[in-house]
Amino acid sequence: MKLTIKSYKIRDIIKDFSLAFRSRPVSEYNTHEVMISPGLGEGKIYGMNFNDGLGLIKYEGKFKEDSEVIFEAGIASRLIFLFNLESTLKLKIDGFEEKIELNKFQNCILAIPARISYTIHFFAEEAFELNCLELIQPHDGNKALQHDNHWEQVLHLLLENSNDHHAYCHQGNYSLKTVDLFREMESFEKDGVLKHLFFDAKAHEILVQQLLRYENDLENPVQINRNMALEAEFIANASVVLRNNVGSINTVRSLARMTGSNNNKLQAGFKRFYGQTVNEYLNTVRMQKGRDFLINTEYNISEIVDKIGLSSKSYFSKIFREQYGLSPSEFRKKMKEASQEISQTYHLK
Repeated sequence: MKLTIKSYKIRDIIKDFSLAFRSRPVSEYNTHEVMISPGLGEGKIYGMNFNDGLGLIKYEGKFKEDSEVIFEAGIASRLIFLFNLESTLKLKIDGFEEKIELNKFQNCILAIPARISYTIHFFAEEAFELNCLELIQPHDGNKALQHDNHWEQVLHLLLENSNDHHAYCHQGNYSLKTVDLFREMESFEKDGVLKHLFFDAKAHEILVQQLLRYENDLENPVQINRNMALEAEFIANASVVLRNNVGSINTVRSLARMTGSNNNKLQAGFKRFYGQTVNEYLNTVRMQKGRDFLINTEYNISEIVDKIGLSSKSYFSKIFREQYGLSPSEFRKKMKEASQEISQTYHLK
């Protein structure tokens, strides 16, 4: 199956998919979504625009047969940050002799000039979860679509390796910090404008992580190999175990026992992919979980402390303040006030 996308604005891209799927798109708060029709597979594709020109498109599901999504050449240069969270995909870029293989947990930066097309290849019956952050640089003189100066600098940083006739591709390493940020987006429970604001913040955080990793990759090239891919997947799975059992895991040894590993392998892996020891990462997750409980539940502080595996309210308050600049009680109060203000502004129920 081949699907051709002729648009470059996210809203119109989703419309192109809806025509191909013969499914009606749904739009709310600058978020646009279309379901993959049952005859073709399952899942959905959705995208959202943010106020400063950054956009996010997420593909998740499964096609019944090998499928190609072809983004036609147009009037805009695209700067695309790809993050593959599931099975292997392939990319084909005009002017490149070979397809680019993008493995699970791998990232890739594409600088695609106007008049250059590219293709994403999905394999039959293989679940996919692909996230694309995009910056668009129109060539049609439309000032309303031009970006602020800081985006121009980002575009220049990466587009300087390409020109009007040749695309640029940087196949990055395995970025588990970015995976965690996407997982935080998935677990956010609010809807409407609150979800959009949260995704906006996370998308920019992901972009910062990707630019830092890009600079690091250029300064310290790493040979990507099969062993690194296996280690990345193992540590990613270990982090999921830790996050799901944050209330009961207190030592590296307990995590090693739950993952069938050993202390040294876990410590080396977390240092490589997160830049933290297991205990440092555990404390980071505890604070994130505590923050989420403060936002999304009515648990009191003592209950939250117990659920994240701590025994001291004072220690939780100390570490939480160091990370977020407020005590847990102050943070909860501020979030409730902000939520009420936003709800009034947007007339949310």
